Amino acid sequence: MKTILEKQFELLQLIQSKTFDVQPTLTGMQYNSKSVVVKYIKDHAFFMSEEVTELLVAIGNGNKAIYKPWRQEHALLMSQTFVTNDEVKSEAIDMLCFCLNICLAVGITPENIDEEYDKVWQKNIDRQHNGY
Repeated sequence: MKTILEKQFELLQLIQSKTFDVQPTLTGMQYNSKSVVVKYIKDHAFFMSEEVTELLVAIGNGNKAIYKPWRQEHALLMSQTFVTNDEVKSEAIDMLCFCLNICLAVGITPENIDEEYDKVWQKNIDRQHNGY
């Protein structure tokens, strides 16, 4: 995961810092105010949501009825066997890229991602063992 986050950070430095007016650094991103980081996170959450929609459409072989239960063809699409393909995988990775941008925005870095993940993972494991 460290390598993936390093690559996403590089992309952020090359392109997105110009597009979104942020200053990425190796220890996190710098903002002039909380409003800038909040807007950045909201924007990227929206972009990630758009990628989820594109992922569902890819699973539906291009048919948007896959996520619209009121459409006639929805039940037929949902009953079909799921077989992944390159487009489905690509959309899932696009979604991940925006999630990683949010992680980078709040100070998760290639150096600390494993440690931060392990903290949350352990908390979730403990919840499962304790019936939460």
